[in-house]
Amino acid sequence: MFDKSDRHYAPITGSLRAAGHAMLLTTWPCVTEATHLLERIDLQIALLSYVHRGFMSVSEFTAVDLEHFMAWMAKYRDRPMDFADASLVWLAAETGITEILTTDRADFETYRLPRGKRFRLL
Repeated sequence: MFDKSDRHYAPITGSLRAAGHAMLLTTWPCVTEATHLLERIDLQIALLSYVHRGFMSVSEFTAVDLEHFMAWMAKYRDRPMDFADASLVWLAAETGITEILTTDRADFETYRLPRGKRFRLL
């Protein structure tokens, strides 16, 4: 959503416009991964500024929560599920929010939340 040259820019920004003023919620592993993928420092700063200004909330987890992360990563090792993805599965399980805005559709169509609940991809 910060790199206009990215092929996902138009669909992502379109989805964000359709969602209106919904608060975006993520985790620090996802922010870290996104800044790495953005590559350019000005775009990384734009993302961090977006978080800093309160347009996106970043959920905290503790070392105790890592037990869940490791279990999901082991369960989906054939994908493989990375740390950032596991943190989003944890976040959905914790909050009950199953709507997810991602370009990683194949993985999030496969992942299941507790009691077999599916993500709703935006």
